[in-house]
Amino acid sequence: MKRRAALKSLVLTVGGTIYLPAWANNWNLDTIPEKQNGFVSPDQESLLAEIVETIIPATDTPGAKDLGVHLFILTMLADCYDKSAQTRFLTGLAELDKKVKDNYNQSFVACTPAQCLAVLKDCEEAAKLLPPAKEPFFPF
Repeated sequence: MKRRAALKSLVLTVGGTIYLPAWANNWNLDTIPEKQNGFVSPDQESLLAEIVETIIPATDTPGAKDLGVHLFILTMLADCYDKSAQTRFLTGLAELDKKVKDNYNQSFVACTPAQCLAVLKDCEEAAKLLPPAKEPFFPF
């Protein structure tokens, strides 16, 4: 009986080793179908794209915008979060853009990379001052 289990494991391992690289090589930004994220406007999408590009800029490797990280975030929000979480996220984007407009008289998208980085660092420092969440991370 143990031989059957060993043979089955061996076949699955060899098959996976052969098939997995071919499967993984077919995944790239061009082959992933575009999903319309109906809960955001094009302006909000471009704002999010600039935010993620500020966090992971393009260097000798592609940046977050080139890799579609903002689209991944929007897909996760649309598929995995309820309307209240989506609304909180969009409210946060609007507040960030308002802060930028108050400080620099232009939108986040129009700011220089140094200005964008300064705004995100300010947000990080402000978040450190917030009280910790009352709900446990693992609710058990």
